[in-house]
Amino acid sequence: MSCSNREWFRSRAEAKALIERWRQFYNEQRPHSVHSYKTRASVRPTWQEPDTIP
Repeated sequence: MSCSNREWFRSRAEAKALIERWRQFYNEQRPHSVHSYKTRASVRPTWQEPDTIP
């Protein structure tokens, strides 16, 4: 469920700030099962190494 599905925004500025905060949490703090419960930010550097792509 995304941030925009759970929130009512009073202004575009509020929406922008809350969505950015949610995006940072989702990518940098929240563990993801597909990445063995690591954060996306901790896995991202391996995506950029060409020798790790099967």
